[in-house]
Amino acid sequence: TAVQAVTILARAFARQFAAKFVPLLDAVAGQLSENTPQSTSCYLCIATLCAALGPRAFPKLSVFLPPMLHRLEQAAEKRAPHAAAPAGQRDAALLVQSVLSALASVTSSLPNFLHPHVKRILELLTAFAGVTSPPAIPQLVNTVLQNLATHMQPRILLPLVFELYPACLRAGRLSAASLLKFLASVLAQLPASQSAAHIDALSDFLLRALEKPLSSVGGSEDASDVDDASLELSSAEVSG
Repeated sequence: TAVQAVTILARAFARQFAAKFVPLLDAVAGQLSENTPQSTSCYLCIATLCAALGPRAFPKLSVFLPPMLHRLEQAAEKRAPHAAAPAGQRDAALLVQSVLSALASVTSSLPNFLHPHVKRILELLTAFAGVTSPPAIPQLVNTVLQNLATHMQPRILLPLVFELYPACLRAGRLSAASLLKFLASVLAQLPASQSAAHIDALSDFLLRALEKPLSSVGGSEDASDVDDASLELSSAEVSG
């Protein structure tokens, strides 16, 4: 298809001829539809274009990011995007993987422009906690979260984590554990020279979190992930 051709050309030439490829983000986003295979190809193309164009893709962010997040929201509401009707199972999983691949590319290439969208991204990604099949989905979720923790400022991320935690608790242990793991990643990136600026808010958050530990939250999820989150957070605090 034409979209697949754009993907191949972008891999080869988009870095060298960026001005020619930036407008193609409009055209590719315009091809997104309810047709699952077509949209899968479009999201993979967007991922390739963003990786090649880097910050030069920013003017088109408002064109392709909202439909990307909307598609993730639809999948997150099911809590198991791979568990579609048997006939569409593989296509549905490939679509979610393509959206997450595009989001991984965006969070790696355009992190400085994502501030208005980070809260929603975190809400959506923590909703995927517990989704284990196909394996590419949790791997991509972790990649996106790690990109945010690595490339965005703690002063932006920490208040969002503190704000989202009660909602994640209500969603279940694994969602809350996922957010705590993300918090551990953010703290691991925090320079010692900046720790003092965040210590009061972090202490208040930890005190509130301790009032309702994850082990007391209802749900049938595997407690091993909860334990892992607690250990990672403890390690981050010690290293910080």
